[in-house]
Order: sequence, then structure tokens, then C-alpha cells
Amino acid sequence: MTEPTPDAATDTLPSWARELRDRYLAGEASLFLLHGNVRDLQPWVDGSGRHWVGLDRFLERFLARTRDVLVRYDVARGLGFPDASHRGRFERMVDARRTLEGLPSLPALPDDVPGALEAIEALITDPTQRAGVVLDFFEMIAPRADAAFMTLDDKAARVRLRRWASDPAVLSTDNLVIMVAESLSDLAPDVVSSPQLVTLSVPFPEADTRRAWIDDALAGADGDVALDMAPDVLADVTAGLTLLQLRGLVQTARRRTAPLDFATIARRKKEIVERECRGLVELVEPGHDLSHVGGM
Repeated sequence: MTEPTPDAATDTLPSWARELRDRYLAGEASLFLLHGNVRDLQPWVDGSGRHWVGLDRFLERFLARTRDVLVRYDVARGLGFPDASHRGRFERMVDARRTLEGLPSLPALPDDVPGALEAIEALITDPTQRAGVVLDFFEMIAPRADAAFMTLDDKAARVRLRRWASDPAVLSTDNLVIMVAESLSDLAPDVVSSPQLVTLSVPFPEADTRRAWIDDALAGADGDVALDMAPDVLADVTAGLTLLQLRGLVQTARRRTAPLDFATIARRKKEIVERECRGLVELVEPGHDLSHVGGM
């Protein structure tokens, strides 16, 4: 297996990315499913410094140094590529495989799920390729659904995905497929339970990651934000927030030209918890505090 990482130092990669790399290099799997905090910012370090990018951009950079072809797919945007050179190599490869099978060349790249998966399968079963494929919003490609209510296209896509996990033509190549979904419970159980598919959780940012983002934000364009606490304390009290939510707090304080204080953070965390629980939980502020029971 070819190492799918850039020349960045190992300790600059998030823990989930290091585990993906290590398990891929060990030959354990070539199919990975990322779930959890997959819509957050991720730290990427290169020669120009540290950058905070979305997971799609992180995976593109993570795979770019050793992959000859990079492809991403989701049901909204269809097939996508970092640039025209990757698209050209993908189209030539698909047309060559179809010619060998006696099929006509594709007039255009397919955007529907069955057609896109068919084209991707031609890529990842080719032993001459070193490809990286990202299937984003995977819960829309392989949703949890009863087979009795699935269309023929849905069933075909499900069968194709299950075949990837056991097809020697996929497992013996130097190709890598990364699927991305927020929740495992939204996915088809027969796809997720495949023994050849490795699931990795992308965690919420730890305190040191939040502190690193805060340091970069205060040193950058958001440096004029006033804090009502030390950066270390801000990193501690924002536990449970994503970096995007933390960025929202900082940007709001900057627009209002008001210090970012404990009350603002507590109010924001309350709103986030209530929204994510979809109305099932309401956080009620207590009418008393410890000063009412002091000395007892």
C-alpha cells in the first residue's frame, strides 16, 4: 500500500486521520467510513502554516500526494474532481474499461447514484490505478430503508456497495474509498456491518484543538475580538462545541464589538443543546445558586 499522506509531520494529523492511514498501510482495509463530527473544521499543516478547512478539503489534501486520480461524489453535486487533470484521467480510464467490455463510451459523466457508482467501480477495480474516492453524505447513497420500499436503482446501488466490501478486485488494488456520514444509524445496516469496512469516528475537538483554533483566530482577521477571559479558559468552557460553533461565537462578538463572556457562551451552548435534541429537552435556569446554601 502507498502511504496516503503528505509530507506533514505525523503529529499534525488528527487522531482519526492517523488511524485511517495506519490501518490502510497495514493492509487491514481499503474501505473506510467516517462518522461523527464530520461537518466541522479540521487542522491542516503544510509549508505555509496551519489552516482550518472543511473535511472535504482536508481529505482532498490528505490523499493528493499519493493518488493519481481523486474523485468525490454526493447526490447533490454529482461527480467532482480537484482539477481538470483528475477529471481527464478518470474519463479516459472509464472509457478504456468500457471499450474492453464491449460497451460504448459515456457521452457524459453520470450524476445519478447507480451510474456514478458504476463508473467509480470501474476505477477502483483497476489494479493499474492509484485512486482516492470520497463518497460524501453517504446516508443519501445507502440510507437505512426496507428493501420492500426500495426502487430497482436503490437495490442496485446497495448490491454494488456490498460487493465492493468482498470483491478481491477492489481489496487487492492500491485504491482507497472513504465514505462520510454523520450518523451510523442513518445507514443501511448490511453495508455498515461488512467486516471489510472500517468505521472511524471523527470526534468533537478536544481542549488543545480548540485552543489552537483560538490562538490562530486571535492572531488573524478576528484578532480584534475582546475576550472576557483568558484563551485557556475560553478553550475549557467551550467544551462540547464544534470549531464552527466556536467560530460563530467569535464572529458574533466581533460584529457586536462586545467582549465574549461566560453568559454569552452559556446561552449559546443552551441553544445548541435544545436545537440538537429537536425540542425533546429544555434547559431551565435555576432560581437559586450555591450562595443560598452556603455553610451547610
